[in-house]
Amino acid sequence: MPVDGVRHAFWTASVPDGRTQYELYGFTVHDDGTAVGAACMWNELHQLAWALHAWRSVRRDAD
Repeated sequence: MPVDGVRHAFWTASVPDGRTQYELYGFTVHDDGTAVGAACMWNELHQLAWALHAWRSVRRDAD
């Protein structure tokens, strides 16, 4: 997904309240203008696989 648009994601780290927080942001925009954005946030670097799985599980049900 998508076959008719663009999909982009990136991950980064921030330090709110002195603690490292990892963040994954993903966006999909279809040619018809519909879009979805998702944000996953976690505390341990080894949980990146979970965030990628969550992002990759986003699906569109079109009529």
